[in-house]
Amino acid sequence: MRLAAETVRLGLQGRFAASHLTSTHSWSAFAVSDRDAIFTFIEADNPSAAILVDGRIVAAVRRLTDFPRAVVLAELLARANW
Repeated sequence: MRLAAETVRLGLQGRFAASHLTSTHSWSAFAVSDRDAIFTFIEADNPSAAILVDGRIVAAVRRLTDFPRAVVLAELLARANW
């Protein structure tokens, strides 16, 4: 598995692979499927980038969970061309 080798190379010792699997526990099946498809697509060319993008997706979802009204604020700022 290329991902496991890449996590060892990056000094993560394979920990990301477990994180990727367990961080999906509260996601809908549709969201998990999309996230896995995105990860697999990027991983084919650049495993390091796949790890980075997946981490950014997880972080963005966590931010939305913590601050659900942030979406409304972002939409208002976009409409105001800010």
